[in-house]
Amino acid sequence: MIAGGGGVLELELLHATRAAIMLKLMRRRSDLRNVIGHLR
Repeated sequence: MIAGGGGVLELELLHATRAAIMLKLMRRRSDLRNVIGHLR
């Protein structure tokens, strides 16, 4: 049971980090769009 719980925790951590990375990438993309818009 403990091992199974640990596996679930690891999966949750993986999903959380993946979501955070996706948010960071999306923010960077929006920033790049803003910069390109200002340059134009």
